[in-house]
Parts: sequence; C-alpha cells; structure tokens
Amino acid sequence: MCLLVGCRDQAVGTPWPDGGVAPDAEGLLDALPPDATDADADAASCGGGLQGGAPWPAFQRCSTRVGRSPFTSAQTDHLSWRYATTGVVVGSPAVARDGTIYVGGHLGLLQAINPDGSPKWSVDVGPYMLDTPLIGADGTVYVRTQGGSLHAVNPDGQLVWARSYDWVSESSPVIGPTGSIYFATRFDLGDGQVTGGLTSVSSSGDENWSLDFADTLSHTPAVDSQGVVYLGLSSEDWSQGELLAVRPDGDLEWTFPTTYGAGCPSVGVDGSIYIGTGNPYASELGGILYVVSPDGTEQHLTFMDVVLLKCPTQGLDGVLLFTSGNQTIAVTPDGTTKWIFETGEWSTYPIVGADGTVYFGSDDHSVYALGPDGTLQWSYATGAEVAYPAIGAEGVLLVPSYDGYLYAFGP
Repeated sequence: MCLLVGCRDQAVGTPWPDGGVAPDAEGLLDALPPDATDADADAASCGGGLQGGAPWPAFQRCSTRVGRSPFTSAQTDHLSWRYATTGVVVGSPAVARDGTIYVGGHLGLLQAINPDGSPKWSVDVGPYMLDTPLIGADGTVYVRTQGGSLHAVNPDGQLVWARSYDWVSESSPVIGPTGSIYFATRFDLGDGQVTGGLTSVSSSGDENWSLDFADTLSHTPAVDSQGVVYLGLSSEDWSQGELLAVRPDGDLEWTFPTTYGAGCPSVGVDGSIYIGTGNPYASELGGILYVVSPDGTEQHLTFMDVVLLKCPTQGLDGVLLFTSGNQTIAVTPDGTTKWIFETGEWSTYPIVGADGTVYFGSDDHSVYALGPDGTLQWSYATGAEVAYPAIGAEGVLLVPSYDGYLYAFGP
C-alpha cells in the first residue's frame, strides 16, 4: 500500500557505492563557470544556495544533509572558550564565511558571536526558535520560529523581513540552488486532525507553492545539487512510509514506498539518497536502511535492529552514521554494522570532521569524540543535556548545552 502514487515491487539492487563527500566529485561541479572560486565550488558540493566558504551554514552543514566538515576538528577536550547564550539553544549553531557564529534560543533572540567567543549582536525575532539558522548565498540569515514564522536578517543584525504562514514547520529549513527555501510542514485540518506537507518560499519570503499529503507526517527534507527536494513521509501509525522526490517547481518526480515510516534523508556525492525507517510505537520491529538512486530505484536495503529516523551522516569510506535512542551506529557500505557506541538515553545527530572523527552530544550532559573505528577519543561533561554540535572556522567544535552555554573546543 502506498501513501501517494507510484507503488512498485521492491527488489534488492546493487551494493552501495563507495560514496562519501568529495568537493571534486566527478560531474557535480561541471556546471560552474571557468572563473568559479573555491567558495563557489564548496557551495555547489553542498547542494547549492548556501553561502560559499561558510564552514557550517545549515543544519548538518549542507542542503544534502551530509553532516561532514572539510576541517579536522578538536582532537582533545581542550576548551577554547565558553559563551553564555541568552536562552537555551536547541538547534545547532550556523557559521558564516567570516567565522561569525549564529545561534537561536527559546527566548527568541538570534545571537551573533565572533570567532573568539565575544558577542557581536543580537536581534529579537521571537518566539521560540527550535532549530538551526540557515545562511543563504548572500549571507542573509534565515530563522524559523515556533508558530509558522520565518525571519530574514542581514549579517549586520538588521531584520530584512518577517513572514507568517498558515502552516507550522516541522524541521530546520533547507535551501535550494536558486535560493528557494523548503520546509517540512504540518497543516491543521481541525478537530485534532493534522496532515504533513512540503512548502517552498522565495528568498523574499513569498510562498512559491505548498503540497499536503493526507494522513501523513513529514520529516526534515534534503536538496540535491539539481534542486530536487527529498522528503520522508510516514503514515500516522508509522506502519508505512514513502520517500518523495519533488522538483523545484513543486511537481512530483517520483515516490519510493518504504516499510515503516520514512525519516530524514541525506544525499551522497553521486546522487544516491540514504534514508532510514522505523516505527517508534513498535521499536522491537527495528528499521530498514534504504539506498535509492536519483531515478527512484532501489540500490540496496539493510534490515536493522533499531528505529532509524534521523538523517544519516556520511563518514569516511562510505560509512553511514546514525543515532537511535542512546546508540550511535556506524554502518559500512555493504550494510554491515561496523560499531555501536552507547551513552545515556538519547544522543544527537553525529557530525564528522575531515579526519573521520565523530562528534555528538547526549542527555548524559557530555559531548563525545570517537575515532573512525568507534573508540572513545575524549569526552567533556557540561552542566546539562547537550544539543546539536557544529564545526566552525579552522575546525573549532561548537557545542551548545541546555545549561545555557555554547562551548568551543580546539582546533
């Protein structure tokens, strides 16, 4: 049974490609002009639309949601500085090309911090900000607030515009190569009924188009270098799902049905889409890791013992990294579980430095650094649960904590 259209028989295809993230991937940068800069190439390899040369301009760094930095990050638990944020920071920091760090918190302030940890400016965009700021190609910072509002702020802290919509976003925004911004959305149908959807707005805040999918839940989207948006859907009972490919104009390219609800996708350098599934109400059933080709055909699937609904992070040598509950899991290109590392009751999305070091936070108040083989390199205890980390200028590891501080480690 399909949630939308395009049901097909599912068959196991070829093994996973030996993918990863490579800034010089064959074919990916062919469309760049001859005078393109390294910053242009970096932005293109990240899916386009983001500020070129920015160390961490979006959630999971790229529109493709790869979660991997070109910088080697903190090798020890040496604390470079600690910044007292105004309000608890729930999403990860975003970092601009000039090293400016942007964070949003539950008190509604977008805060800009200099690379040395000193305050730069702040602007009230309230109410509650739940996720990661987004830095567009021209340096404009976009932030979503609770209740369906989107704000655009100049790099100097001046509010450019603010728009309210008749939908509620369920995710950090993602930007496409043309500057269009996409959200997984939730529409209130009344009488306690809601439905999932996908909405596109322009860089000036005007709504381009909006899709809604009856009786579904939608999750954080990803965008590839061609502007195709990938969105995971799940039925209300999580028993089934779909991966959708949507063109920049809002037309549906294809759908791929999944067993159990589909989570957050990420896109490999060769265009392959990685997505996990699961049913959080029946976690004993485990989940499935799918690898899907850009044309919507299945390459490979792997049955897992855990629910897999968070974006896969792409490590070295094609290894994919997930978190599920208190486990951080590394899976090799042939579908073999390489290692599992357990912490408290839950862990954040993992991110990866250029040398393969894996970083994540946990509800046990600590930030962890693991080697590519899953061995603990170091950990650091903060005063409360740890939110989503990011890797900033020169490889500085930036870690927000619910104790009200942003911690900077290394490089």
